Amino acid sequence: MRKKSEEVLIHALKSPLTNIMINLDLALNNNRNKKQFLSSALNSVKNISTLLREKIHLDLNVKVCKQSLFSLNKILKGIQLTYHTPNKHYLIVNLNKNNDISFFGHLLSFQEALRCLVNNSLESYPDYLSYKVVQIISYKTKNYVNVLIVDNGRGIPFWQKLFIKYKGVSFKKGGSGCGLWMASQILEKQYGAKFFFEKNDGGGTTTTIKFRNS
Repeated sequence: MRKKSEEVLIHALKSPLTNIMINLDLALNNNRNKKQFLSSALNSVKNISTLLREKIHLDLNVKVCKQSLFSLNKILKGIQLTYHTPNKHYLIVNLNKNNDISFFGHLLSFQEALRCLVNNSLESYPDYLSYKVVQIISYKTKNYVNVLIVDNGRGIPFWQKLFIKYKGVSFKKGGSGCGLWMASQILEKQYGAKFFFEKNDGGGTTTTIKFRNS
């Protein structure tokens, strides 16, 4: 349990720390948008504070991680705030309150699983591109609430989809192979969701997450 929690924490800290460094650097060199850059950095600091509080709970040998009731839309809106880095990338979230769904569980791990899938989309763009756009769309069917994460990156080859969820398997330079494996452990095993990847006809990849609506 502890080893897994540490993997989640390390992976979770990577995104907000990167966001802080980028936005502080931009704030130092751009007086015009300084407030916007600092606001984004502050959101990431708050996120790190939450992560460390949760880690303290685990280190104190609390038998059951703190659980709470939270909504899918609230989590996605929170993720959007931490990813808004002007001149670098932009996360567009199109949500409808009628497509929302509530969960009872460990908010931190759920949030990090979704953040991992967003990271995967952002990292699919070539390194030379400075502006990267990822769109999140939710819609409801009779039995499911569906969340689509759409990018215009390189696109995922068919053979990679067969192995991408295995622990230790990564197709990224310097990748650990823990991110998507961790996301599958959380979303599929803890919340009964399913997620899969499809290459878009016009380029890029759509990640579809299906939450049972019952």
